[in-house]
Amino acid sequence: MKCKSHGKGQMYRLDFRGGGKRQAWLVFSLTCLIIFTCPAVSSLWAAEGEIRFRTVTCADPQGIGGEVFRMLVPADWKCRGGIQWNLSSPTLPAVVSLKVSSPSETEELELFANSAFFWAERGAPRQTHPIGSRYFGREVLPTMGAAAYVQKAFIPRVRGNLYGLRVVQVKPIPSLVQMYKARCIPFASADGAKVRIEYQAGGRWMEEDIYTLVYYWNIPVKVWGVTSYFTNWGTDFQFSFKSPKGKMDAHAKVFKTMVKSFRPNLKWYNRYQQLVTMLIQRQVQSIRSIGELGSYIAKTGSQIRDENLRSWEGRQAIKDRLVKDFCHHIRGVEEYHDPVKGGPVELPAGYTNAWVNGLGEYIVSDSPSYNPNIGSNLHWQSMNRTR
Repeated sequence: MKCKSHGKGQMYRLDFRGGGKRQAWLVFSLTCLIIFTCPAVSSLWAAEGEIRFRTVTCADPQGIGGEVFRMLVPADWKCRGGIQWNLSSPTLPAVVSLKVSSPSETEELELFANSAFFWAERGAPRQTHPIGSRYFGREVLPTMGAAAYVQKAFIPRVRGNLYGLRVVQVKPIPSLVQMYKARCIPFASADGAKVRIEYQAGGRWMEEDIYTLVYYWNIPVKVWGVTSYFTNWGTDFQFSFKSPKGKMDAHAKVFKTMVKSFRPNLKWYNRYQQLVTMLIQRQVQSIRSIGELGSYIAKTGSQIRDENLRSWEGRQAIKDRLVKDFCHHIRGVEEYHDPVKGGPVELPAGYTNAWVNGLGEYIVSDSPSYNPNIGSNLHWQSMNRTR
C-alpha cells in the first residue's frame, strides 16, 4: 500500500498495491481512502469571518480508472472514504461512501453507500430466498417507503448503538418522485424523506438529518397464470448532516456548499453504467475475481451514451433538490466566476468577497479589509459573482 501526495503534499491518496500475490475474495472491497491534511493556512476560519475551502478528488486506481468524483470541503476538515468495489453484487458493483468531519468531529457530512434489495410477492424466489439472503447480489428485503426504511432498516444497522437515540421528525419529500421518473428511470417509482434523529455522543446531545431517496423497479412475471411482481429496489441517494443540538442552522451553508459541489466524473459514470448493463444482460450472479471484473470493464467504451448523460444530469438535479430542501429557510449559495478553472463555482452566500488560488482552494470573507495574499506564499485571485 503506497501513499501518493497531490498538491505539494497537502492531499494524499492511498493506492492498494501488494508486493506479492493478490488474493481474491467473493466479496472483495477495493477502497480509495482520501486523507485530507491541513494546507498552509490550517484553520477553517482563516481569519474572523472567513471560510477556506479546498477541492478534494477521489480516484479509482483498481477498477475503471480515473477520477470518480470531486468536491469542496472546508480546509481543515478531515475527509475519509471513497469508492468500494463489491464483486458479490453485479447489479451494484461499486458504491461511494464518504465522511467529512470538522476538526472536533462534532460536525459531519456523511454520504452513505447505496443499497440494493430484492423482493418477490410470490413465486420461486420467495420460497428459495428468505429475508436476509442474496438474490443476484441483492439482499432480500420487503419493500418499504423511504421514511420506513430509514427507521426500520437503516438506523438499526448504522446508528443502532447510539445512546438515547430517538426519532424527532419525519418529513416526506414528494417532489422527488416525479423528478426521479422524469430524469433518471422513467419506468421506476421513488420515494424521498428526511428523518431527524437525536442522540448523545461525547457527553453532548447531537442531532442528525438523514436524507434518503428510495427507488422501486417492478418486474411483472406470470406465476401459475397470475401476474405477480419481482421488485428491485434500494437507495439511490442517502446522506446526512450532523452537529451539536441547536447548531445545525449555523453550519447549514458549509454543509450545503459541500453537497452542491459534489460532482461525479461523467466519463467514469458512463463506463460504470455500461458495465452494470452488461452484467445484468448476461445475468452474472457473482464475479469470481478482480481480474474477471477487469475483463468486463475492458469491453466498455469511452463514448458517452445519451441515456447515461441524461441519467447523470438527472441525478445531479435530484441531489440539488435534496440540498434545496435542507436549506429552504436559509440563504444558501452564490455563484462566482473562477478565473483559474474558467468556470462557475458555488460558495456560501452572505459574504462580500471571495478568492481562489491555483491549488483549487477558496476563501469567502465578510470583512472588506481582509486580503488572503497578505502573509501568504500563495497567489489569491478575487472572484466576481455571476448573478
